[in-house]
Amino acid sequence: MKWLGLILKNLGRNRRRSILTVLSLTVSLFIFCALASVPVVANQILADSASSLRIACHNKAGLAYELPQAYKQTIAATEHVVAVVAESWFG
Repeated sequence: MKWLGLILKNLGRNRRRSILTVLSLTVSLFIFCALASVPVVANQILADSASSLRIACHNKAGLAYELPQAYKQTIAATEHVVAVVAESWFG
């Protein structure tokens, strides 16, 4: 308890220094945590996109136009293709 009183007394002596010290520690911990989480987030994004089994093709004129039927038949004839949808609109 003797040390705790001494610590609290010295913290109150120079408030600006104490506040800046706490803020600098807070900012440095935030930056460290943010940078440490970047590889984890990148791996999660890559794992989610790699597990997707869909391919999206659209007309160069825009999403409102369907692909030609010949493209649908060509895509359906490709190996490992289970189903082809001529138009699928979300939104």
